[in-house]
Amino acid sequence: MNIIIFSDTHFYHNPAKSTTLGDGANSWLAEQVKIVDSIFEYAKEVKAERIIFNGDLFEEKNRVNAYVFNPIWKKFASLGNTMPLLLNTGNHDYLTYKRLSIVEPFSALSELVTKVKITG
Repeated sequence: MNIIIFSDTHFYHNPAKSTTLGDGANSWLAEQVKIVDSIFEYAKEVKAERIIFNGDLFEEKNRVNAYVFNPIWKKFASLGNTMPLLLNTGNHDYLTYKRLSIVEPFSALSELVTKVKITG
């Protein structure tokens, strides 16, 4: 089975190291999205059967700015249609100490792991 695994995108608008592009997009976030695009393109080239994302989708713990969340949601919605995607929840993806996950809405787009599953 041919699988692509990546993690720790830490999507963030990084105001200290970014600029606003002509289309209003944030330059830091745009570069991060380009990297994810290249991962999915590579997965297609090698005919991967699945992509696994191993956590830390977003940088900021306990909150995610809508200007970051919305474009990433749209990107993963479009990419998730191209091949099966599994998202693991990383420590940066929890919103509260009650372990609510910011990636929970992504379960509509992909298989989502929010708790350890023991099988066998």
